[in-house]
Amino acid sequence: MLVIHLVSYMNNSYTPRSRQSMRMGWSRGDWSASASVLRIGHMNFSDGTVGSPYFDTNVAVGYDITQDSFVSFTINNLFDAIPDSDLAYDNGSSFYPYGFNSFRYPRFGPSAYIAYQMKF
Repeated sequence: MLVIHLVSYMNNSYTPRSRQSMRMGWSRGDWSASASVLRIGHMNFSDGTVGSPYFDTNVAVGYDITQDSFVSFTINNLFDAIPDSDLAYDNGSSFYPYGFNSFRYPRFGPSAYIAYQMKF
């Protein structure tokens, strides 16, 4: 008798239950604006606890100075979102100094920058 066992990866440790992203943009004349939100659903940690969903919100505003130059102002992680601490990663390791998987989540709090682009 052939028995087929199905494996569900959705309940495994460190597999997000869901992941969604949304991006909106607007422009009028020389001005533009955009906003984006990334949501990583709850995740089962190796110790049996469940991490809360994580939201990363980013905004940007831009202005066309001339036909060949553009300036923009961007803020990443606007609301200073920090994922739940995970005991498996919160062990004083220099590889994971943040208490969470820094390859899956952003490592830093809010950051802002100005960019200038010029076409030659």
